[in-house]
Amino acid sequence: GGGGLPPAREVMYTNDVVEFNARNRNRIPLSEKQSLEFGWNFTYESTNFVEDSLELNLQNTSGRSDRIGLFVQDEIRPAKWLSIRPGLRLDYPFHLDRVYVQPRMQLELDLAERWRLNAAAGMYTQFISETSVMDELGNINYFWAISDNADVPVLSSNHFVGGLTFNHKGFTIGAEGYYKTTSGISRSVYLWKEDIQTVYQGDARMYGMDLLVKQYFRKHEAWASYTLSKTEEHFPYMSEEVDYRAAPQDQRHELKGALLLNFNPFFISTNYVYGSGFREPESLFEETEEGERYPYSRLDVSLIYRLSIKNTHFEVGISILNVLDHENVKYSNVVRIPNSQTTNVSINAEAVPFTPTLYLNMAF
Repeated sequence: GGGGLPPAREVMYTNDVVEFNARNRNRIPLSEKQSLEFGWNFTYESTNFVEDSLELNLQNTSGRSDRIGLFVQDEIRPAKWLSIRPGLRLDYPFHLDRVYVQPRMQLELDLAERWRLNAAAGMYTQFISETSVMDELGNINYFWAISDNADVPVLSSNHFVGGLTFNHKGFTIGAEGYYKTTSGISRSVYLWKEDIQTVYQGDARMYGMDLLVKQYFRKHEAWASYTLSKTEEHFPYMSEEVDYRAAPQDQRHELKGALLLNFNPFFISTNYVYGSGFREPESLFEETEEGERYPYSRLDVSLIYRLSIKNTHFEVGISILNVLDHENVKYSNVVRIPNSQTTNVSINAEAVPFTPTLYLNMAF
């Protein structure tokens, strides 16, 4: 490990997540213009994270969360062209001994026969978090952990969404804009030169727009969508001159398309996705200039045959992921290794490769 480089070592990570959920939902019509929906849920979650090297056990953490959730949503239609849905959700995680209140509101307005305007706002919490460990070169390892409001705080997010949709004879076109803020992001920063690891809590913001075009023709369906977005984050370890900077998940453009063909009993589907890609990892304390991005593209196809014999239903299918075998890179696959005191080498791990799958389902 001379020359200012981190010592070489082999490290293995294990991260297990278990979830059990029971829920109940009820709907009661109160009048012709109002209906009430309410329910409850019980959720059990546990995580276990182990980091081992050949020399010693570096980290072994586990957590558990049991919580009860209650929700209520009132749908009010004062006129045929207006729908108002106020709602409220309460979550009580036993290990935190606190009630989390999450108000929500949704509006739908029919502007004309074929035009609809929608808007929504709400607060959302998450009690299991994908936290991370970052080193001085910007490499990040992700793992799931139960929120304890200490090292791993509860994630709290505010969503604001608004959009406009046009429908006519099976044709739909829509545009939607959104702005979301998230607090309680946790990240451990590891300085290998000093062998110090510090936990930081940060915030993030996401904003952008989605465009959708969809067409039904007979029993078939085709659609395409485009997303323009930006995701930024801020942590206390960043320089004082930096307000927010691009998050590892930041991707500017994404294009998706799908074609679903119904030739009963044969069903054919194909979908394609293209993303403009994620940036290389940034250095820890300074924001680097916009570098190379790694575009992501994948074509998937599937063929399904369905057959029913008396009360037995069969489904035989074949699917192929990444038909063109494009070498994709996800944001969590890029690793920077110091080649000298002044340069780094980036190593990219491939995402989903060419993957054919054959399956058989039976239902009685």
